[in-house]
Amino acid sequence: MKRLISRRALMPLERGQALVEAALTLVLFFVFLLSIFEGGRLLQTQLTLTQAAREGARYAVLPLTQTSTLPDCTQIRGVVRTYLQASSVVLPDGDITVVRNQPVTPAPATGPVICTKVSVRYTFNWAVLSLLGLPPVSLYGDSTMRNEISPSLTSLPDC
Repeated sequence: MKRLISRRALMPLERGQALVEAALTLVLFFVFLLSIFEGGRLLQTQLTLTQAAREGARYAVLPLTQTSTLPDCTQIRGVVRTYLQASSVVLPDGDITVVRNQPVTPAPATGPVICTKVSVRYTFNWAVLSLLGLPPVSLYGDSTMRNEISPSLTSLPDC
């Protein structure tokens, strides 16, 4: 007589294989997904820094309302800080630099042009990917704009 051998007896036990494969695939999927989110946060922070520097430079070169005086360094930093706080970015005063009386090189044929440069520096910390050992990233936002008052005015104090 022939003995019937079941199919299960011929195959090795593979009961946990699907579970292990799913676990490995899900881990890789979530690392990829979190990397996309963190990259988006990084780009959004970089754009915010650049825009904050632009707002600070724009504010720095325009005379105050109905006067011919330019804002001082504290007011410029306040505008930059206000813009950054809307995006939950908090910076100390030392990370916002304002350089006034910066000449444009090469000078145009019309005469010297005096500009104001606002720079913002920020250390971006990864929220989740730091667990994988990624170090913080230094981000910078710079903007240079021409002063809208007499180009002969070069006595503005640097900040």
